[in-house]
Amino acid sequence: MSFDSHGELNIWVQDNIVYLEASGGWNLEKAREFTRTINEIIFPQLTPPFGVVGILSDDWMPTADAIPHLHEATRIAIKAGMVKEAYVSSSAISSRVTKSFVLPPDCHQYQSREFSTLEAALTWLTEDDVVSARSQ
Repeated sequence: MSFDSHGELNIWVQDNIVYLEASGGWNLEKAREFTRTINEIIFPQLTPPFGVVGILSDDWMPTADAIPHLHEATRIAIKAGMVKEAYVSSSAISSRVTKSFVLPPDCHQYQSREFSTLEAALTWLTEDDVVSARSQ
């Protein structure tokens, strides 16, 4: 049985950084829609290495069946050249789910960090010049 996607997503690229605003409960269909969007629309606009900043609304929460797809989307992004991923959240539950289930552990080619402000997240993403304004 197929369901409609649930949850909201606003995504764009600026200065070789992917910005994504996520809110609401994301079901499996929304996770699949997200994966299609990043593969077909977002990745072609980027030059590796690139960064991502996720702005998670207080009500953002993936369903259990969406989590593996979101985790895999992150792994695909790392293979495509994502080296840093910052997420901004004021919800302890949303942050815990993101760090524990969606994002892979840090490694030599990828780092993730949580921030309470977008300004701090962008400072960290660009501080070492690994992520820079090289979008096409």
